[in-house]
Amino acid sequence: MKATRIVLASVAFFAVVTAQQQARAAATLDPSRGAVLPANAALAVLQQCSRDAPGHRPDHSQPVSAASLPTRAEIQELEARLGPLLIEGLGADPYSRNLVASDYFRQYAALTIAGRRIIYVNGFHRLDFPQRGDWRRDPVLVCDGGRYFFGVEYDPETRMLANFFFNGPG
Repeated sequence: MKATRIVLASVAFFAVVTAQQQARAAATLDPSRGAVLPANAALAVLQQCSRDAPGHRPDHSQPVSAASLPTRAEIQELEARLGPLLIEGLGADPYSRNLVASDYFRQYAALTIAGRRIIYVNGFHRLDFPQRGDWRRDPVLVCDGGRYFFGVEYDPETRMLANFFFNGPG
């Protein structure tokens, strides 16, 4: 009886550890699917038609301009925080639970809003990967598309993500 309890406790422990490892792996973003947009394309990524973006919300009455490009360390910190946030957002919708954070491509645009530097993330799923243009240089702009497309702002100074929005359905 005691041996059975030990075996059951061991199985439960390994199940929890395995689930935690799988969650971490699912939250890990593929670095090859991220690109910093050049400064001349940074502002164009804000022309979203079915989700809020910086400069197009009531709380952003200040002008938006291009900023210095993000550093590798800033992108790594951002991605470490973005994976779990993306998984949380996907988990909130029963129709998107089969989507995995590592399947998203990301474009990073460095911006200045009201004197504060942010990094805007424009994300899109590999299944809806556009076959036009160079995604590493040209902003990907898609109307509708639901949870296959998202945007979020990252403040490198506070290391916080804010204003996470999926595209509207359509």
